Amino acid sequence: MRHSLHEGLRDAHARTYDDAARDPEWFWGHAARQLHWDVPPALVLDRSTAPLYRWFTGGMLNTCYNAIDRHVEGGAPSRRRSSTTRRSPGSSAR
Repeated sequence: MRHSLHEGLRDAHARTYDDAARDPEWFWGHAARQLHWDVPPALVLDRSTAPLYRWFTGGMLNTCYNAIDRHVEGGAPSRRRSSTTRRSPGSSAR
């Protein structure tokens, strides 16, 4: 029997959740390597002041660059208008 797309996504989500729960430091370190860091973190998880933990100690990144600019630089099409921008009824097109 073939799995539906929904079942496949649910299975992928469960595996991802299990990976994160099993070894959060590895999981988030792996995810962080997918980002552009201006200054890479010295530690993924700093446990030196437990129970007050710090993630990505010493690292510095630009959230806007990672969310938008690097994708445009990588060839993703730029958008003229944000998908959250809506024209009100009766307004003229620009």
